[in-house]
Amino acid sequence: MRYRTVLFSPANMPSRVNRLLEAGSDVVVLDLEDGVGLEQKAAARAALRDFAAELRQKGAGLGVFARINDVRSEFYEEDLSALGPELNGVVLPKTEQASDLADLRRTLSERGLSDFQVMAGVETALGVFNVATFLDGGLADAVYFGAEDFTADMGGLRSREGTEVLYARSQVALAARIRSVVAIDQIVADFEDDELYRLDARFGRSLGYVGKLCIHPRQVALAREAFTPTARELEDARALLVAFDEGLASGAGVIRFRGQMIDEPLAKRAAAIVALAAADQTHGGRP
Repeated sequence: MRYRTVLFSPANMPSRVNRLLEAGSDVVVLDLEDGVGLEQKAAARAALRDFAAELRQKGAGLGVFARINDVRSEFYEEDLSALGPELNGVVLPKTEQASDLADLRRTLSERGLSDFQVMAGVETALGVFNVATFLDGGLADAVYFGAEDFTADMGGLRSREGTEVLYARSQVALAARIRSVVAIDQIVADFEDDELYRLDARFGRSLGYVGKLCIHPRQVALAREAFTPTARELEDARALLVAFDEGLASGAGVIRFRGQMIDEPLAKRAAAIVALAAADQTHGGRP
């Protein structure tokens, strides 16, 4: 499943189905948590499965998840009861320890949903502190960093530059990479500022994230652009690999390529770009 673009939408608004499909996201997350007001929680749960079924029926290859409320929430158990096979997976926000994921996996298994993908949200100080621990057990397929909740939990202030979350953002990407878990980058709350989204997405990619959260359909194309190799990147990567292979064949471990000294780590990075482009062709831009 691809996670370059992960688009959130309230689960109580099935009228948005066509708009969500037109956005062309890899994954759509139907939200039962922050995107739904208290008075609409029950309606969102009631609409969830039919909404998911329609999305999957009309969106070939689309991944459809539900974001439930966290394990410490009064709505957690009710949200779990609303899940069904119409979905591909579940998002657990504010994950803080391994037992959170273990409890979720156990419940999914009991409900015959053991094949669900599980995406953990790291959005609190304790979650960042423990992220390496709770990703160790293989209980999460993907993880995202939630900068807004994290900053609020820290009592901090958000800035356009985002330096206040750089350490935490990097820790999540690092922990995920070491454990081969898909890492998805934070939201950009200002959905009308395309340039900010582009800058933030590119920076997220530079940290090792492979995709980005979207809170508005217009952000999907921006995220896809940032996390898809450009034609120039692909051309350069292929040329570098050809030159590096020729150098290896002649006994060189380091080669000169377009004014740079290239060794194995840089060749691996180029190979990853080529592999990512090949995956895009295989999946047709879909999960």
